[in-house]
Amino acid sequence: MAKKINKLHFVFQVLFVIFIWSAARIIMKMGLEIIPPYIFVAAIQLVAFLSVWIYFWFKRKKDTFKLTRQEIYLLIISGAVGYGAANLFAIIGLQYVTGATAGLLSGTGAVFAFVMAYIVLKEKPNFWKYLGMLIMVLGIYIFFAGNFLSGTLFGIALLLIAEAGYAFNDVLTRLIGREPGDDDLFITLISNGVGAAILLPIGLVVDGAPAVLFSWPMLGIIVLLGLIFGFGRLLYAGALEQLRVLEVRAIGNTMVIQVAILSVIFLHEVLTAGNVWGGLLVVLGAFAVNGDMFLPRRWLNLKIA
Repeated sequence: MAKKINKLHFVFQVLFVIFIWSAARIIMKMGLEIIPPYIFVAAIQLVAFLSVWIYFWFKRKKDTFKLTRQEIYLLIISGAVGYGAANLFAIIGLQYVTGATAGLLSGTGAVFAFVMAYIVLKEKPNFWKYLGMLIMVLGIYIFFAGNFLSGTLFGIALLLIAEAGYAFNDVLTRLIGREPGDDDLFITLISNGVGAAILLPIGLVVDGAPAVLFSWPMLGIIVLLGLIFGFGRLLYAGALEQLRVLEVRAIGNTMVIQVAILSVIFLHEVLTAGNVWGGLLVVLGAFAVNGDMFLPRRWLNLKIA
């Protein structure tokens, strides 16, 4: 008999990942003030790949993996889109919009994930998931009210493409990882490697190798961020094996709140009433999307035809 999976465990696993990613964003924001963006992100991606590769070498080097050739091709595409192109578009797009607009657009990732998962994975949400997604979108809008889409259309378009790329990566990761025998460690290793192979040459061509990159404080920051993103993505991929894409994405939207709170603590930014109420709605929406793990079964029978 197959062992029953405790999905609630993976909910908290994603929450932990989103928390360390939120902290990493604050660190990146401070780092970008002293180092060019392209080589910064490329160096972080390289460390993420190397850290996962070292872990893979010592942990699973003697095991065989059941990924088919088609799945490996899909992983290469996923890495190129979700780790390479999406990160590149996000870096460029951030230079043409405000931070508030970037945060608002990050919430569209759940919508892209919902559509792609419905088409590719045939994941059909029930009433509560539809309702939760609507509440999250409303909450994110209220959270950033007064700063709606400030920036150029070019920057907004690039960030939307980036969010679509991240969602595409999530869908392909679940498509491959949910098959019996497929390994999230190997999946994460390939995707990180493809991302590093794309970003590192671009970073060196655009920004070169500035001296600040090799200073001990900056090397420490890059290693820390690389470990966070490398192993965070490993835990994230493991959760995508057990949870639906929309469920994971709903939890991911709480990053908006976590980054805001951390910004208040470390960057001395100020929260408005709209931030508070919008944040509460985002949490409520995430709870509704994942309601089947908390609510009585008889409450979950409502479906959208």
